[in-house]
Amino acid sequence: MHGVIGAAVRVGGLLALLGIASPAQVVEVQGGGSSLFGAYGMAANVWGRTYDGWFGIGYQEGWRVGGRLRRAIQGDTIRAGNDALTLRAPTDLFGGGTNVLVQGASLVRHRDATRLLLFAGASATGTGGSFAQAQRAERPLGALFADRRFTPKLRGSAQVILATRQSIRAGLAWADSAGIEAAGMLGTGANRPFASASLLVDRDLWTLRAQYVGAAAGFRPADLPIPPQSRPDGLNLHLTLRPIEALTLTVGRQGFVQDSIIGRWRPRAIGTSANVALVRGNSQLSAGAYQSDFGGQRTQSAFVAAGQTFGDALAANLYVLHSMPAELPAMTNPVLILQERLSERWAFSQLLSWSAGRLTTSLGGQYRGETMDLGIGYGFVHAPLDPVKPFQRTLYLSVRLQLGNYRAAVATTVTPSGAVVYDASAATFLYLGGENGLFAAPVAAPLGRYVVRGIVRDDRGAPLSGAALLVGEELVFSDTQGRFFARFRSTRQVRIQVRLEEFLVPGRYRADLVPAVVRPELESQASELTLVIRREDREDEGAAAR
Repeated sequence: MHGVIGAAVRVGGLLALLGIASPAQVVEVQGGGSSLFGAYGMAANVWGRTYDGWFGIGYQEGWRVGGRLRRAIQGDTIRAGNDALTLRAPTDLFGGGTNVLVQGASLVRHRDATRLLLFAGASATGTGGSFAQAQRAERPLGALFADRRFTPKLRGSAQVILATRQSIRAGLAWADSAGIEAAGMLGTGANRPFASASLLVDRDLWTLRAQYVGAAAGFRPADLPIPPQSRPDGLNLHLTLRPIEALTLTVGRQGFVQDSIIGRWRPRAIGTSANVALVRGNSQLSAGAYQSDFGGQRTQSAFVAAGQTFGDALAANLYVLHSMPAELPAMTNPVLILQERLSERWAFSQLLSWSAGRLTTSLGGQYRGETMDLGIGYGFVHAPLDPVKPFQRTLYLSVRLQLGNYRAAVATTVTPSGAVVYDASAATFLYLGGENGLFAAPVAAPLGRYVVRGIVRDDRGAPLSGAALLVGEELVFSDTQGRFFARFRSTRQVRIQVRLEEFLVPGRYRADLVPAVVRPELESQASELTLVIRREDREDEGAAAR
């Protein structure tokens, strides 16, 4: 208990000092947990004019406290505290980027076509939940990342990580305007050899992605504690054919290795698949076959599906699932899923499944209201790493509450082994200081001198909070006063897009007055844009009342 109190006092003190140092800032307080990682905690994210940061307390096998500050200084970015280094190869067509938790200080520098990141400190272990941001230093660590564009088509990258065992990798990537990309990377990871190559060809009628990863036994991207993540291994292929507009055929092979086992997940696996889909108007036909090899076990499965929608009111989908687990009898399972939409707010669903001579029925529904979204239902997922039941019925649950400036959410996630885990969170924004009063999503790039700022209003002129906007490549949300804010490193024009599906508040909206492009301006001279977004379900309710 004393550890918790001490951690809270330290975090509160840091936030208090930050509030004294800055006359205007935004603080987002959030907390929650994840049953996947067994991690729980709370954090406060802080944004100011030239800095951002966070401070948190978390529990995962003990209490932990952490924080980070990031500040822009003369075109460079300095970060201090708990952080994460992202290790990506130019050949990562099938994912494979690895996040490494660290604790220390780093400098990020951009000069023309060159980007450098220099880090000194220690590796760290920490809570793995989305909101339990806290870490603990482990072993000394140094890192240098470099990226340079040599020509418009050719760029190079290098990663050096100095730890107990060293990791040094360098790569080249080439791309042209005809949709062809090729890349290669060589080096070591934890003193073990590594090589990878990739090819991407994107045409109107077909797309090919190919990657080969060769790594010696004991290879790791870095000789550090790594959170549970999978990465490509061996040969990976994915071919998509589009002979006509309504028909899509895909075949693929994917091999991967898991750094940390989650539940029944084996460390290495290979999966092959073939799928075909035909869409004509409101009708859909599809079929697929899968084969998974892992841990000396082979599982084969297939499905056939047909679907039909009847306007916006009714949808029906019939699946026939067939699985052939190793050394077990084959199983065929018909599944019918019905969905009815009664109004903009209410929808219902039924899942009927026939298995082993028995009919099983599951009911679900969805409600979308002013302050709450609620969804519960059942579906079938393909779990390629389950040797007995590759097709599994899964519970889907989502709850979102918006009460004034406070929001809370609960949702389920399905792992590749078929296990269902839960995430829960709650958050609110605190606007400290009256001059700025702006909220922007955490800045993913070095802080820039130029900004885009504005206010979002509804069709009645009232400020609209929780609106999601994609400004350039930055996703930002309007605050309780309807304002939004994003930073950029140049005055090059950027696009503004309204992301209706990511609004933080329930309801059905339509963009009425939104500029297509905007030019960032110096922060001291930036004018305020006005965006108008109409709420359509309010009009529907008024018409129904009349």
